Amino acid sequence: MGNYFSFNGTKVDISTPEMVLYGCTLGFGQLLMRNDKLGGSLDKEGMLVVGFLPFLNLIPLFMAKNGYFKKTDFTEAPLDFLGYIPVIFKFFFAFVLSMMGVELSSFMDALFMFGIIVIVNGLHFFNSYKCQDKPKEEIDYFNIIKKIFTYSAIEFGMPAIINFIIGFIPVVGTIISVMQMIPVIGPFISNILWSLSFLFIYLLLNMLDINYGKTTICTSSPSILLYIVAIISLLGNYML
Repeated sequence: MGNYFSFNGTKVDISTPEMVLYGCTLGFGQLLMRNDKLGGSLDKEGMLVVGFLPFLNLIPLFMAKNGYFKKTDFTEAPLDFLGYIPVIFKFFFAFVLSMMGVELSSFMDALFMFGIIVIVNGLHFFNSYKCQDKPKEEIDYFNIIKKIFTYSAIEFGMPAIINFIIGFIPVVGTIISVMQMIPVIGPFISNILWSLSFLFIYLLLNMLDINYGKTTICTSSPSILLYIVAIISLLGNYML
């Protein structure tokens, strides 16, 4: 979407601290910038690939300051406060319960996290821009429920796959792997990676909705591709 050789978009103001934040979070940083500054725009979506390359990921950020990307007309950012709820519970299960002497089995931890993500997606669909402007008679609630569970499966399982792939990124993967082996900070780093990966997927799915499916969000069934990605995500989470 968009001419890759044009700079006829919206010039955005990115402060130095924001540039550091966006630049230090590979992949997620560019999406976060698009969420914060461009209303969730996926204009020139091919540039998202550059966001995963160390140092080169800064190029789209500087280009955004000069009007490279177009802004959407949505006033509500795709990454809302609901997206942070699973992150809070992730750290709660990993550290707070442990300090209280409560240990959840892997199955119970996964069950609780998936349930929390399902609730978050349900609230997001019914209380945000997605469906609030639709007449009730136009909303297909069965399809919304299917989307909620499909999105939840992807958001629940994909972080494991993303973290596995990160391990193969030159330099970055090696540094992270070494840090994860340190007894004190290793678990913290692992949960940070999960959180960033979850927020990346949560934000990306919502951005895809507002850029490509804003007229059918509350009426259409999930695509076959989404079902396939959901199955792969769950299998990846189980195997990895």
